[in-house]
Amino acid sequence: MENQEKAKIIARLQQLDAHAFTAVTGSLQTGMSEVDIANNLREIFTQNGINDYWYDVPFNVLIGVKRFQVGLTTSDYQIKSPSPNAILEEGETVYVDFAPMDPRTGIWGDWSSTCVFRPKTTDFNQVQFLEDMRRLHRQGISKITAATTGADVAQYYLVSHFLNT
Repeated sequence: MENQEKAKIIARLQQLDAHAFTAVTGSLQTGMSEVDIANNLREIFTQNGINDYWYDVPFNVLIGVKRFQVGLTTSDYQIKSPSPNAILEEGETVYVDFAPMDPRTGIWGDWSSTCVFRPKTTDFNQVQFLEDMRRLHRQGISKITAATTGADVAQYYLVSHFLNT
């Protein structure tokens, strides 16, 4: 398969990822659990012919800064799996990560994003969390080279001050 064809598949998956993220974040409601949100994502992808995912946890949904910090620094899939006990409230951060695979080729289109659900004018900590995440991602991206491995990226996040606070 040519690189141009691979790029088209990845672009299609990324468009679907953006659609799914926008649709799901637009339908968030107080009282939803991480499992509810993951199920809504799964439904959108299933409707679009996607049933396979790169991760062992097809939809990583984490509500709140603490769940994010714990979920991203462990390889224990029981901990990072969506929880029915993590409940969405106004002002909470919602982190989602998923990597749907093209059913024909197995190529995957990774997506990860974070938002604040119905932020209030007093949610300075959550807004600061998002700003810190963007800063951390920009710093991490600037360090990536052709020799960078997934383990290198994971190590970068594990040693960052941000995730250890």
